[in-house]
Amino acid sequence: TSSTFAANSPWTYTSAAGELFIGAADADGNHSSEGHRFLSRPLELTFRYKYESYKEETFYVSVVLKNEQNEIIASNEVLDGAATSSWTEMSIPLNYINETSKASDIYICFKSTSASSPSYDKDKSLEMNGTTQKGHMGSVLKIDDLVLIYK
Repeated sequence: TSSTFAANSPWTYTSAAGELFIGAADADGNHSSEGHRFLSRPLELTFRYKYESYKEETFYVSVVLKNEQNEIIASNEVLDGAATSSWTEMSIPLNYINETSKASDIYICFKSTSASSPSYDKDKSLEMNGTTQKGHMGSVLKIDDLVLIYK
């Protein structure tokens, strides 16, 4: 969905989910690499989150472990993260496809919505550095205390 950013602005943009992931991206948001070197085999990822859903959207989380041959050896994802105004803990167990292969890379990705075309409010107030700004904003996902669990 392309929209004009502000009434007096010549810029247009396409709505996209806010995304936090391990890897690198270019200025247009295209992933140039996903994940990084990681030689351990955790059993699960835990984290705390707050989620302000816009128009009943849900958030997305993905965890993937790969081996040296770039084959997935364990993964899991959450497509329906629920809204909550208080810090809530979530655990995502890793489902191992290959119990013997050694891990070489990990990829973790959080998205503020699992919607393919995110909804947004065109005139939402947001406080940044003590100043209130107006802007286009949709669902907001805050995360903290990421921990990989080993047993």
